[in-house]
Amino acid sequence: MSSDSILHTEFVYRDQVTAHPLTKSYAAKPSPVGPAAEDGGITASVVAVNLAVGLAAKAAESLLDAAAARLQAEAVTLAATIPLEGFYQANGLIAIDQGCLVFHDGTNPKECAVMAVFQVDVSPDATAFRFTVRHWARKEFLRPTKQFFQRSTERDFAIKIEMLAPGSDGVGTRSVFFEHIFTLVEPSELQELFVPGQQLPWLAVPRRPTPIPGMLPSAKVMPLNLRVTLIETTKPNQFAQWLQGLAAEKKGDITTVVKDAVRQAIDPGFAATQTAKQASSAGTAYAAYETLWDDLSTHYAARPKLSNPATEQQRAEHAAWNAKFGVKKQLLESNRIVAKVGFDAADLPWPGDLPQFKVD
Repeated sequence: MSSDSILHTEFVYRDQVTAHPLTKSYAAKPSPVGPAAEDGGITASVVAVNLAVGLAAKAAESLLDAAAARLQAEAVTLAATIPLEGFYQANGLIAIDQGCLVFHDGTNPKECAVMAVFQVDVSPDATAFRFTVRHWARKEFLRPTKQFFQRSTERDFAIKIEMLAPGSDGVGTRSVFFEHIFTLVEPSELQELFVPGQQLPWLAVPRRPTPIPGMLPSAKVMPLNLRVTLIETTKPNQFAQWLQGLAAEKKGDITTVVKDAVRQAIDPGFAATQTAKQASSAGTAYAAYETLWDDLSTHYAARPKLSNPATEQQRAEHAAWNAKFGVKKQLLESNRIVAKVGFDAADLPWPGDLPQFKVD
């Protein structure tokens, strides 16, 4: 075997899939590109789903990472982080659509412990994406079976795929996250962990960036860092033991959550208090939404006029006004979404969106 204990990862965009040596034999031929998404961004319901998925992902990762960190000597981890040129195109299309994530742990992809090709599929409404397994080859464990501390032929195995928005904390903050854990894996089962055509769970897309004037429609925007992590234990049920230990450590937090849920179910007074808190939060969020709308309305009324032909000073003033308008409009949209999610959580009827402002 030529496994070199280094994870090699790359992302192949759709226009290179049929020519790339690691994807041309496995990936589905890309279909014609669909129409660009309409302006206006993602609806409140999609953002609510994105928020829920994001919170669930953060919780899952904190458990997995904390578990793996407890006994590093009892796990082998391979990880690689690569730059993703752009998640979107300037015209609103998802740039990674029908592209392929490729990763393997050897200098020769045909002779390594793991070789995988996962192709991206985007939902019809362009609000989510998922990976479809096109190729999966596992010939052996990442660590040799015959070790003096290896008493069982079974292992646990986990794979984690993350898309990270570049930021100040290392390679960035997590934008999208997927993980899958296999327990009690025998050597003979390695090849069957994934099968060609298998569709992995849907992931909510990151929020579309604000269009940049003058950029080519096909130009890629929203660069992300793509990280793939493989974790393999040296004995079976290791993840379960780690997670049980973590659950015991967080027993107080879990007890509080359960206690509140029970009280809300059997104590009308407590339930009423919780409902009042949610209603108050929704009201505060809507008030903030109205305040930002008033601010944008004032800014909109002060829009500078351009003569024909416009002077250089007029163009500069208009550009500055337009930049501030874009920022204020985005803030308003964010507050509208927060307020609507708050009304949904409080089970209150939404009073309706405030009028929108349009710029020619």
